[in-house]
Amino acid sequence: MRMALLLGILALVAGCGGSAFTTGSDAGGTDGAKGSDTGVGGGDAGHDATAEAGADGGVDCNALLLALNEDRDKARTCCATCNIVQCTQKANDLCCPISVNDTSSPAVVAFEAALTAYLQSCGPVNCPGGACIKAPSDICGLTGRCD
Repeated sequence: MRMALLLGILALVAGCGGSAFTTGSDAGGTDGAKGSDTGVGGGDAGHDATAEAGADGGVDCNALLLALNEDRDKARTCCATCNIVQCTQKANDLCCPISVNDTSSPAVVAFEAALTAYLQSCGPVNCPGGACIKAPSDICGLTGRCD
């Protein structure tokens, strides 16, 4: 689980052109999507460590971030072998908007709900301040994800 979280964070940071940020005592990052999805970037998140993990009933921001990263990946799904224009809409993310096919799809709606839950429970992240990748991109990548 920790490795999946780290990979999601690195992908997010790479997509937004930033550096990794930390949440509480654990290093964390966001967005596994270009502009990702994560739409998330680097810097120090500045989250209160008491909002981190729940032995005391607090919010587990790392678990919320992991769920957000998984939902982002699903929201960016497209058909790499279809000869049609895709990824023509955008959805908000932690730092940068991401490209999606249909903002009313169940996957995008679930991603936006996960984003709202993360932001309400864990607060905003410090974004790297670099330029975001264009969204919508109108490009479905070879991996079946909106670029």
